[in-house]
Amino acid sequence: HFMRIEDKPDEWYRQFHIIVLGLDSLEARSYMNAVACSFLEHNEDGSPDPSTIKPVVDGGTEGFKGHARVILPGMTPCFQSTMWLF
Repeated sequence: HFMRIEDKPDEWYRQFHIIVLGLDSLEARSYMNAVACSFLEHNEDGSPDPSTIKPVVDGGTEGFKGHARVILPGMTPCFQSTMWLF
């Protein structure tokens, strides 16, 4: 699909089992982080419901720096929590 990622409704991303990113801006990564985290639901005891976790494979660049990592909402630090790395 050729368009801005923000132009797709959040529900469009729900159809996927995993979200793979190859982005070059902090704003785009932050947006997709929020989308993936919004799908997370919790059990009655407060623990993350594993069936609602959308793994995010984040690989991209920021200037001359490159990185790759896996984010599991509710289980690993999300993108917003690791902004200091950039």
